[in-house]
Amino acid sequence: MTAESGFEEQEIPNEITRFSPEARRAIDEARLPIFTLTGKSIRDLRQFGIPIVPEWPNQEYLETLPSRKSEVTLEDLYPKNTFNKPMLQQQRVVEGYSEELSTRIPDVEAIIGEAPDYLELNSLWIERYGTPLFEYYAKLNPVIFPKFLSRLKLFKDHIVTRTATLLISPRGSFVAMVTYIHGAHRVEGWPREQGMHIGGVTPLIFPKTRT
Repeated sequence: MTAESGFEEQEIPNEITRFSPEARRAIDEARLPIFTLTGKSIRDLRQFGIPIVPEWPNQEYLETLPSRKSEVTLEDLYPKNTFNKPMLQQQRVVEGYSEELSTRIPDVEAIIGEAPDYLELNSLWIERYGTPLFEYYAKLNPVIFPKFLSRLKLFKDHIVTRTATLLISPRGSFVAMVTYIHGAHRVEGWPREQGMHIGGVTPLIFPKTRT
């Protein structure tokens, strides 16, 4: 039994925001998966046996920040033009995607989620499908590197998703990035103003907030 086993079947709070009937019909027609986020923080997920390794120390609020209490879906894991871009450009891409999405699926919006949104979603994804939604691994290429340089690695099929969660740092404005490596979820930090060639954003589709 994996650490995630039984996680999706836990009791769901009554205040979950759900897709409208019209949105659900369009989502079903597009054959997109629907998951339910239940407001769990990193600390809560650990209590359910979900392995999470925060690289960023002394961020108490990151431990207790909850995910949304909402149904969620997604259709584009990583828009190609969000890699190696600063956060502002990534946000603009997602805003444009959200506008286009609303012409196909009513009553929804696409956003860059917070770190716990992606952590809970990835846990649910593993439970349902048996593989991570996004994953990072390093693999040595022995053809290029001789044995005495075996400590150096080429990176292949590594995927890190940026989040909207700000991190406190004396070195400037940082945001949290989420991935999955060696059987554990991992939270890393990266400067908001800098792009990262292995880091894009994963737009999360939520019920549109009515004001």
